[in-house]
Amino acid sequence: MPSNVRQQLKDWIGTLKIYGSVLDVGGLKAPVKGRTKIWEVAEYKILDIKPEWKGWKTDYICDIQKEISLIIE
Repeated sequence: MPSNVRQQLKDWIGTLKIYGSVLDVGGLKAPVKGRTKIWEVAEYKILDIKPEWKGWKTDYICDIQKEISLIIE
């Protein structure tokens, strides 16, 4: 059973109207594609730390947490 916070996030994502281009950071295991109210996206890319998972493939492989820590230091 999903937590209350996770359910609230899922409900909120379902209200979004997405247009244009999307970079789904960390979206490999739970892509935002198909979970929004409106999805009129010309270009959709996934950035994650693994190359693929259950049929989804990443477009960019990167550990964003490590990259951000390098910028902050």
